Amino acid sequence: MLHVEGFESLLSSVADRPLSLWGKSIALDGSVKRVVDEALKGDRVIEIIGKTEGSIPKDSLPTCIHCPSSSEEFLQIKLPILVFVMKNLKQEGKIEFQV
Repeated sequence: MLHVEGFESLLSSVADRPLSLWGKSIALDGSVKRVVDEALKGDRVIEIIGKTEGSIPKDSLPTCIHCPSSSEEFLQIKLPILVFVMKNLKQEGKIEFQV
């Protein structure tokens, strides 16, 4: 995990274990994996693939990652700024934050 004083990294795709703080829910047709992105000059990225929430049966979960990995835990982050970088693939998706 990347560590810089005063900065907390929850996910960095170039770290040794980028999803160490994250839990995963993977649908039957979905996947969560690290791949090489040639458009980013070979950098490794996290790829999350699965059907959209509206296209799956009501009794199944979509493919997603969540942090912290346990729903019983809290992050306890006190920093006032969240930086989120995501490549636009012109695909439908959903991002949720709970404060």
